[in-house]
Amino acid sequence: MIKYPSFLEDSFSKGYSIIEEGITYTFQCQDMGNINIHSGKVLTCDPLNTEEVDAFVNLFPIGSFPVELAIADIETDERIAFARIKFSEEKPVRWEFALLEGQRMEDLQDGEIFGYAVDSGLGCFMDLSALDAYEFYAQKNKEYHEEIFDQMDEVYKDTRTWYMWKSKEDTIAIFTTGYGDDVYQSYVGFDNDGRICRLVTDFNLLEWNK
Repeated sequence: MIKYPSFLEDSFSKGYSIIEEGITYTFQCQDMGNINIHSGKVLTCDPLNTEEVDAFVNLFPIGSFPVELAIADIETDERIAFARIKFSEEKPVRWEFALLEGQRMEDLQDGEIFGYAVDSGLGCFMDLSALDAYEFYAQKNKEYHEEIFDQMDEVYKDTRTWYMWKSKEDTIAIFTTGYGDDVYQSYVGFDNDGRICRLVTDFNLLEWNK
């Protein structure tokens, strides 16, 4: 049985800190705006590589919800350690891996994850309904990645930034991922009534099972 660490929730509390291998991580929570969920099917991916992406099997609440970033202050550096969609004010009492169709927990060995690969240093949350509009934007604007980085430069600080991409009613939350390129797993949090209240992506700054 997987023991899910409390920092999946606690890291979004201002002033929360944890020490690992002599390094102190002190957290602040950044609200980057609301994401619109129209279909209830949510996906995570590298926003500069949306080929063959798919949504999680979970059906998420429909509406407009805050996207929050747990930013770790590490000496003179800042890194986004976790990103989440906060679907309600209820606290999660249970966590599960966010899985795609065909992924099975029993296929994982100890310490393994599924996750999504990042090659640009960026990750995102989007509703599946926003994918067509985003890909049309990318095809129409051959330098779209430069436009995204230009927008992200406006709030950049060593070494993190974010941007809420918008097109009419579609929104995509884009953010830097921890220390950059890697494979990152997302987790679904459920409240005491069994309703989804969180979707959190872990960017591998902190070790599990501490």
